[in-house]
Amino acid sequence: MGFSFVGSQYPLEIAGETYRLDLLFYLSKLRCFLVIDLKGGAFQPEYTGKMNFYLAAVDDLLRHPTDQPSIGLILCRTKKELVVEYALRGTTTPMGIAEFTHLLKLPDEDRRRSMIGVWNFFGSPMNPVRTRGNGWPWTVAI
Repeated sequence: MGFSFVGSQYPLEIAGETYRLDLLFYLSKLRCFLVIDLKGGAFQPEYTGKMNFYLAAVDDLLRHPTDQPSIGLILCRTKKELVVEYALRGTTTPMGIAEFTHLLKLPDEDRRRSMIGVWNFFGSPMNPVRTRGNGWPWTVAI
């Protein structure tokens, strides 16, 4: 209906080397790819250069001519607004930086019911999707 999960650790072959995208989705309503890069620490300015590289490659290798340009999302544990502002200034590639919360244990039943959109996106308590480390899925704190 709104998006399709393309892959986790999705491989891109570029100049004889393999690069892996943490998460790749296709947004059907926007008609574009969404590349998500998961970072376990604070945002670093060099992450935008890496994401720009990924987006250029996805647009060249995967995008259909009628699709819109791909979008990048960098999820970090923390970010400093001024560092993000400087890192994105002058960048024309569509990308965003957001902080995330990592679930270490299952929320109680009432909380799970209120998070149904998050569970539908990342899996379910009975069938969790592990994206990194030994914990539960990454969720975005908006």
